Amino acid sequence: MIDIHIYTDDGSVTTMNFRTVSESHSNALYRIITEMLAFYTWDTVHSSVMHQHSLDFKGHFFALFRPNDSDMGKQYVFDIQRTSREVYDNARRILYRKQQLVQNNHNEVHGSSPPKSSNIPEDEVEVLRERLSMISDALTCRVCLDAEIDSAFVPCGHQVCCKYCAARCEKCPICRQHVQEFLTVFHPVTKELVNGRQISESTPENVETDNLTVGSTGQEIQIEV
Repeated sequence: MIDIHIYTDDGSVTTMNFRTVSESHSNALYRIITEMLAFYTWDTVHSSVMHQHSLDFKGHFFALFRPNDSDMGKQYVFDIQRTSREVYDNARRILYRKQQLVQNNHNEVHGSSPPKSSNIPEDEVEVLRERLSMISDALTCRVCLDAEIDSAFVPCGHQVCCKYCAARCEKCPICRQHVQEFLTVFHPVTKELVNGRQISESTPENVETDNLTVGSTGQEIQIEV
């Protein structure tokens, strides 16, 4: 028997009861709900979910002698390692590295030399590239994940959408406050500027970035087994 309590935005609680035919079915339902909740609503997968496990007979036997120093016999309950946002960010980084590799190979085949740069360590260059990628992601609409953020909701002031998505939002995706109207905003740095590499990589001491974070909201679910 599994009881799921769903907390809605207005504070009310809806309870759904599921009665399964076996313990394995209950475990499967619990696993599906937890993994979907983590993937679509969390910013990152919690360690309590990532490392939750059970021990088989061999693991229980070995744990009697080394309880704190053994991975033998561990059977992890969940397979989820990343959330949807982390998967998206990781895929973009992989595509970026592949694109750089193809570009370097193209330059070598055609005998063209890469542009000259100052004596900057490679790890520092990689850090700057990661920061540019983070700035570009922070300026991207959280609804369509394509256009640039150029609107601010009134009265909460959150800036998370482009003007096309903001026109379709009745509530702010961050604080869930009712949107009365939205205003067009202009940022000193644009996605076109960042993605076009108009910020010189040869002068890293002049490049400063702010940490931008965007939260996500969703329904809070409690599971009782």
